[in-house]
Amino acid sequence: MYADYEAIGMEWFRAGGAEGVLLKHGARTMRRQYSGATDISQTEGRQPQQIRVPKTRRGNAVHKDKQVVQAGPDENTEQKRAIAALHASEEKYRLAMDATADCVCDWNVATGVVDYSPAWKTILGFEEVKNTYETWVSRIHLIGTITDISERKRVESEMMNSRSFLNSIIEQSPSPTWISDDKGTLIRINKACCDMLRITPEEVVGKYNVMEDRLVEKQGMMPLVRSVFEEGRAVNFDLIYDTRDIETPPLKQSTCVFLNVTIFPIWDNTGKITNAVIQHIDVTKIRQMREEAERQQAELLHVSRLSTLGEMASGFAHELNQPLTAIMSYASASLRTLRSKHLDPDRLTANLERIVKRSIRRSVTRSDCSTPICVTGKSA
Repeated sequence: MYADYEAIGMEWFRAGGAEGVLLKHGARTMRRQYSGATDISQTEGRQPQQIRVPKTRRGNAVHKDKQVVQAGPDENTEQKRAIAALHASEEKYRLAMDATADCVCDWNVATGVVDYSPAWKTILGFEEVKNTYETWVSRIHLIGTITDISERKRVESEMMNSRSFLNSIIEQSPSPTWISDDKGTLIRINKACCDMLRITPEEVVGKYNVMEDRLVEKQGMMPLVRSVFEEGRAVNFDLIYDTRDIETPPLKQSTCVFLNVTIFPIWDNTGKITNAVIQHIDVTKIRQMREEAERQQAELLHVSRLSTLGEMASGFAHELNQPLTAIMSYASASLRTLRSKHLDPDRLTANLERIVKRSIRRSVTRSDCSTPICVTGKSA
């Protein structure tokens, strides 16, 4: 309000209308001083009043620092507009003060004048009071009370200690752990989990959501995760977690670990799921050891099979070499008999019969036939 008056007054003097103007509304006085003028209004009443510096005999000219300034028709018009704007502003303020049901007082610190609204006077039971600061101060009565808050402070201290203890458990736990809200968004993560995944709280808190994790979805574990938040189940599963495949949120470092993941819900007193706790166990070394043991076991089985096959081949070779050697001996004798000039049919027949007998002894017997399949020697 006062800033508006100041601007309007400055505009008026800039137009050369007068050396000073002073308006008073009720008990409030507003003074404008320019060029050393110190006129003060002492008029009473609710309507704004104006005190003008008298004109000189030369018409519209006024004295200002011993210099004569001539005010023209346009400047008089600007002066009238400024005065009208001040009147309208004062009238709006008066109407607002009269209409409000709140106790309003306007204290001019510079002059010590306090303008009390009608509602202020009515509520306190006064018709007229002096518009001074002392009027307000003299009616102030202080009432003091003392309340024993020892029990409240004790409960607050216990709650703070309990919260601090819980925070210490989460932060100092060697088990990588993080906590989500009821929507799956990460809201707290401990140091062990940050160290394992090579991340910082600033990178993931409020930014990572397990319900939007592509790795969990890709490995078929998302139905289990949803069941925690929708059905209140506790779940456990294994996960290969390669942070290089995570696009949101972006991470400065990456790692690949084999995780055993446990997720369980947290309920409030009404049975509503408010949070979920996610715990990780790094089973990378255990998984690597298991894979190495399986590889070594496979190699051992392969070597064992090769050894057994070699023994079988050696036995087969021994069993085959003996009859083949005899057959070769009788066949060689038969050939010599045929090539000799004195052919002895009986001797040739005897050698061929020995070959047939040796073949029958080493023949292969079929499981579905009682008659052995033998080499007869017809092809010879």
